[in-house]
Amino acid sequence: MNPYQHLASEYARFAKEGRSYPLGTFGPLPRPQIPPEAPKVLIFSPHPDDEVIIGGLAL
Repeated sequence: MNPYQHLASEYARFAKEGRSYPLGTFGPLPRPQIPPEAPKVLIFSPHPDDEVIIGGLAL
């Protein structure tokens, strides 16, 4: 048996199950108060889509 068959079938099952979930029923979250002395960061990315695709995980 292919070791990826279970992974692929579970992914398909989750996608099918997800179709029944309601969309757009959550209100906006409150913005947190950020103190003026909070640390700041500058992200330089030659390929900005890399961080957009995976979020901040790589950082």
